[in-house]
Amino acid sequence: MRNLLKYIFLLVTVSFTALTGFSCSCSCDKNAPPVEIPANILEKANAYIKGKVTEDFFNKYITLDPWRTKSNISSYYFLYRFIIPRKPFINGLMEFSTDTLGKVRKNSPYGIPDIKSDPAKGIFNIDRAAAEQIARKAGLAPGLKKWQINFVWYKKLNLYAWSVRTTLEIIDDNFSVQAKGNEILIDPNTGKILESANWWDFK
Repeated sequence: MRNLLKYIFLLVTVSFTALTGFSCSCSCDKNAPPVEIPANILEKANAYIKGKVTEDFFNKYITLDPWRTKSNISSYYFLYRFIIPRKPFINGLMEFSTDTLGKVRKNSPYGIPDIKSDPAKGIFNIDRAAAEQIARKAGLAPGLKKWQINFVWYKKLNLYAWSVRTTLEIIDDNFSVQAKGNEILIDPNTGKILESANWWDFK
């Protein structure tokens, strides 16, 4: 009986090691080369963003992430890093997908403001501290814990925004945790409150 238990333990240990080793070799290879995108397709992808944010803005603050850009038999997925060094709160992503000819797929763009048509969307002169002050003046409740303040993409209006959340209720029934509260979305260019709503989270 003791030998049988030892055999079972050894079998489980070897199986677990094999599984975790396989998983790591497939998904944790940081030395894998980036996907090669045809030059004409990449040119179209860059041109699409430049057409939204202007070429100067693109050259200064936006770079392709070649390791997270992907391709398959029917499409390309592009991911760009959006960073403004003098404004450290801006460290985001711009992404979209195209067909094999480089045509952008409808509803796929994310994180790309139309600064070319409306330059006011690219000022970003409201920082985290200013957003917090605006939320306080607007009467956002202190809540049960520290406010969650994040610089986010607000797809409804196709612009970036400050999200300031307060937690008003937490329910923990030993099986799950529910949290509820209020959220204010603030325009990072003007300081205007874009929306005030309730939020709910379940874990």
